[in-house]
Amino acid sequence: MKNRTFYLIALLFVVLGFASWWLITRSDKKVSSNTADRQFAIENEDDIHKIFMVRKGGQAIQLEKKEGVWYVNDRYIAFLNPIQNLMYALTKISVKSIPPKAAYEVIMKDLSEVGLKVEIYGKDQEKLKTYYVGGVTDDETGVYFLMEGSRQPYIMYLDKKVANVRQRYELALDDWRDRALIPLRPEDISGIKVEYPYEPERSFIIEQTENKYKLISIAHPESNTEMVKSKFLRSYVDNIPLAMIEAYKNTHPAKTQISAKTPYCRISVARQGVVDSFFVNLYPVNEEQEEPVDLTPEFLKQRKFFRFFANRSDGDFLIMQMQQIDMILKDYQDMIKG
Repeated sequence: MKNRTFYLIALLFVVLGFASWWLITRSDKKVSSNTADRQFAIENEDDIHKIFMVRKGGQAIQLEKKEGVWYVNDRYIAFLNPIQNLMYALTKISVKSIPPKAAYEVIMKDLSEVGLKVEIYGKDQEKLKTYYVGGVTDDETGVYFLMEGSRQPYIMYLDKKVANVRQRYELALDDWRDRALIPLRPEDISGIKVEYPYEPERSFIIEQTENKYKLISIAHPESNTEMVKSKFLRSYVDNIPLAMIEAYKNTHPAKTQISAKTPYCRISVARQGVVDSFFVNLYPVNEEQEEPVDLTPEFLKQRKFFRFFANRSDGDFLIMQMQQIDMILKDYQDMIKG
């Protein structure tokens, strides 16, 4: 009798144990299926290799990492700052709250009209996430997100900060682009010519032969330049990628007018294995007059420049500050002095 009671109790524990396991497993699956549509964040930034973003009527943006460098639309090197801002959002975005059901119709309509579609891919082109980023909430503390294939929108935010997260995703093409004035690597440069059409005596050329550099005066090519150290000339070449622009101005109304003028300075860069030089023409801005640029002898001789417009051989029209390019805006005497 005692043995029979013992076996019955043991059997009961087995049945209860199985029932508990079944209920827990079922519960876990239910939770998983109910929360998958709110897992917008990518756990590891290193897993992200390509991002495609587009909204109705807008320009598609593709960001892709190739050999550790991010590119925009398979053509331009990307600007690191907005890439970092976007990566922070992709990996740190979290749920703030679930909007009330009464607001769903308005939210879904907003997402269908202005929603930004975001596709995130891994190293082998596998799709990691696809979701839509909508507008900001009325109190501006969150942004509406919707996972592809889901009907449940969420209010998302970053670090409990009051900020429009969408601004990290939606930028114009030029805002994603790198800010280098001359987007070339020093190792790809075989020579540099800096010309001052209004003051030819200031113009010079840097020639590279193997690992040595030579300075030549364009006005006096026979001049002896042995006193200029090759190391100093190499440092000038190394500074080329450090010259930055303030912004792209490809839609500026005076672009054609300015570009037709003889520039204050023209910097041409010869590239290894490329026949044509890459060049940029610089036009100084006089902040005290209404004309877009000032090329009068009086203003040029003062050399009190704050901003420049520039056109580049790749077709871009730019604006920059003197302090952003002063490391390469040198003349022959500057190079002689070292």
